[in-house]
Amino acid sequence: LAETLGRSPLAVKDRLPVLDASGDATGASGPEALEYAAAPRPSRVIRSLLRRADWKIVIARRRGAYRTLVGELSRVPGLTVPVPDPAAGSVPEAFPVLVDDPRALVRALRRRGVEASAWPGAEQFAFEPSRWPGAATWLEQSLCLPLGSSLTVVRARRMAEVVRETLRSAPGAEPSTR
Repeated sequence: LAETLGRSPLAVKDRLPVLDASGDATGASGPEALEYAAAPRPSRVIRSLLRRADWKIVIARRRGAYRTLVGELSRVPGLTVPVPDPAAGSVPEAFPVLVDDPRALVRALRRRGVEASAWPGAEQFAFEPSRWPGAATWLEQSLCLPLGSSLTVVRARRMAEVVRETLRSAPGAEPSTR
């Protein structure tokens, strides 16, 4: 609903109750036991919406949008699609790409209405990048594009167009050597 109205869903999403909290504190002690002792239940409105959702359609839309974005973005200079073919049965929550400066691109895309996000990395434990180059690449160069069920094929194509234009117009935009 927020996306359809042209609003950022992030503020609303952050206030939604946790849907998968079991309330089971088995094995927990101390403060951890209290944290899960009374898990919040989703509101009646949220539960009603979740019961009415046609999950097959939601999954098909996400997978269709993912395939569209792979087709549209796989040959864009300065951008790499690290997962061109997600595993069968997976339901992607976002569309990951690798770019040289993800935080700058996120800011530019958000100014143009695309709710992209970059891995903040602040919560990541310290590690030696030379020992784990894949993790370092993912943390330093990954960017996630939105992939909600409202992202139809037409909207996915438009979003890909905005990403291409934004990359092309970025200062010092040159094809990546990756």
